[in-house]
Amino acid sequence: MADQSFPSVGAVIANAAASAARPTFELQFNQLQNTVIRRLNDEIAKVNTTTPLERHKVEGLKKEGVKLADSLPVLEQYKTGNQHNLSRLEKLREMIASLMETFHIDTTLTEEGVSLIEEKKQELASEIDNLYVLTHPDITDGDITRRVKEDRAVLESHSAAVGDITGNDNQEFLDFLYNLDSKINVAQEVTTNTVYMVVDMQSGIQADMSEIEAELTDINTLQQLEKSEKITEMRERYGQLLQAISLSFESSNDYVTMLNEYLSPRIPPKGSVLNLFS
Repeated sequence: MADQSFPSVGAVIANAAASAARPTFELQFNQLQNTVIRRLNDEIAKVNTTTPLERHKVEGLKKEGVKLADSLPVLEQYKTGNQHNLSRLEKLREMIASLMETFHIDTTLTEEGVSLIEEKKQELASEIDNLYVLTHPDITDGDITRRVKEDRAVLESHSAAVGDITGNDNQEFLDFLYNLDSKINVAQEVTTNTVYMVVDMQSGIQADMSEIEAELTDINTLQQLEKSEKITEMRERYGQLLQAISLSFESSNDYVTMLNEYLSPRIPPKGSVLNLFS
């Protein structure tokens, strides 16, 4: 009968070390992994934090965009008012032409002619009241509309008189109408140029807004790309660290297992010829 073989003290120690190593490692590895994850999350949070310089630039662009956007409704209202004035100015010139024709129906004004002139004069005065006096801080129009409206009181001061149209009162009235028509003609040209100027300004503002939006998009895209690359790099680095620790343990565990096998007694299988020498 073969002798009972007992493991050596070294084998017992090695076996105990092998049995205790894995749970101990798994606990330590879990703690280490949690620490690494917390540190990784802290670094990701720092990467995702916008720097003061970046924040200042973005805020500046946004403020400029809001300022430009706020200016568009004001410009649109100013343009609409000037377009209204253009149609009124055209109508004023037509009314002045009609009034002057009434003067020239004959070389001598009758009572009927004077009454018709007075009626047309009042209509002209009312139409002048319909003009808007418009201002914009970035546009200068020489206050031409206001100057036309100021002539309303002068218009009211003139009256036609029965008699020769070349008489003092009639001639002064006619001279005033010629001058008023000339002033309204200038007002038309200035107002037309103003409308074109406003349209150009609106186009420029919209272009600037598009550039700001594009720049903000570029900044955001670049920041996200850089942050994504940094986060990916950190994840890979920490992942490699955990993998290296795991491999190190596996190597150590394999060594302990191999040592345990080396120190344990070799028991030949039953029926082996080696049992004859045991």
